[in-house]
Amino acid sequence: LVELNKPIIEKERLESWLDNLKYPLYFLDYEAITATVPVYEHSQPFQHVVFQYSLHVLDAPGEEVVHYEFLADGKQFPTTMLLASLSKQIVNSGSSVLVWHDSFEKARNREMAEQCPAYSDFLHNVNEHIVDMEKVFTIEGGLFLHPEFNGRSSIKKVLPVLVPEATVYSDLGISDGMEAAIGWFRYLTDT
Repeated sequence: LVELNKPIIEKERLESWLDNLKYPLYFLDYEAITATVPVYEHSQPFQHVVFQYSLHVLDAPGEEVVHYEFLADGKQFPTTMLLASLSKQIVNSGSSVLVWHDSFEKARNREMAEQCPAYSDFLHNVNEHIVDMEKVFTIEGGLFLHPEFNGRSSIKKVLPVLVPEATVYSDLGISDGMEAAIGWFRYLTDT
């Protein structure tokens, strides 16, 4: 790819990937804290506790994207409140739920299903419909590769190449998951 010094786009396979998406599309991202010493009652050492989600919903092609979010309020274990909110937003059980790097969101959903059995069916359904956008840009997936990705597929490498005018991360006070988790830990521990 670097030797070719040009993008590789598998147009037919990419179109097929897009055609398989089911509307409304849900674009989901979690932030979680993992603490050595539990900061929440009912949590374990090194347990991932999801404290925030961001969800963008696209009802149909050409429609306006709607954004929903949840940030835990207070210092009580957030899972039940987060799932009560999320389950009101993801209402079409057959729709595609798009994430970046699906193993993280799927693992959190399995963990939250164990913590809150009332939401188990909902979370298992979400996992069944997760589509990993990152795989489009990996060498293994091979649908869209660009030399400026430098062999990487993180959204921070891909987005500036695809949408150079986007300054999404540079405009944020907290621009990655680790910063969010550290900030949340400081909030919880008042340090």
